Formats: sequence, structure tokens, C-alpha cells
Amino acid sequence: DTRSADSEPTPLHVAFADAEARLSEWQARPPEVMRFRCFDLPFRARLEGTAFGRGTLHLEATLGQIPYTAEDAAARRLALRHFAEWSGSGADRLRIAPDSTLHLESATVFDLPVDRHALLARLTLVLLNIEPLIAPLKGCLRPAP
Repeated sequence: DTRSADSEPTPLHVAFADAEARLSEWQARPPEVMRFRCFDLPFRARLEGTAFGRGTLHLEATLGQIPYTAEDAAARRLALRHFAEWSGSGADRLRIAPDSTLHLESATVFDLPVDRHALLARLTLVLLNIEPLIAPLKGCLRPAP
């Protein structure tokens, strides 16, 4: 969790320092799945090895639920407009689930083998790149069920 005792979001550099401390026991390879909170959202990262010395880091997050028109029509319009105008890279996409929950999915390819420092560096870059894209959605989504 990236919240301090007084419920303020933990800065990104502190969250990653904590993640690096937790991952310091890695031996030959990192875990295949990592769960963490960043930007006050739950993330899941999955490392997938592929052929020819390349790997893929899959990142998933549940951003929240789009409100119904009867609840907050303006927030719904804003969320759907941001969804329609999504400008993530070709490997980043937003997906609306049947229950109106908005999910982020990202895939980044990199060279193998990977150690914890390289993985955390790549993860940091991905998160810093998507943060400005998901920030406008935070004010118009309800917490995910």
C-alpha cells in the first residue's frame, strides 16, 4: 500500500524504494506476478519471458467505475470523453468491463535476462508515462467494486 499513516498517498520514489527493498531477495529471476499500489490505484505486473532473449512486462490496473448517468451525468460524460480520447501508446489501452469498470492494460517489451534493478527501472518509466494519461480520469470515476 502506498499510503502513510495519515492516509496521504506515498510519493512514487518512496513506493519504489519500498518495492526494491522487498524484491532484494531475488536470486536468479524475479517473481512472475507483482501486486502493488501506486497513484492510489491497485496494480498488477506480470513478467513474461519470450523467445529470442526478449521479455514482456504486462501491467494492469483497475482505475475505477464509470458512474451511471442518474448518479453523475457530467462525470460520466467526462470519463467517456477521456476514454474516447485516450492517447496511450499502442501497447497501452483502456478497456471498459460490462460492469462499467475501467481497466488499464499495458505491455512493454525488453531484453532478457532482467534483474530487479532493470525491472524496477522499466516499471518506473511505464508508470511515469501513463500517470498523466490516467490522472484526468481520477476525478470522474467511482471506486471500483
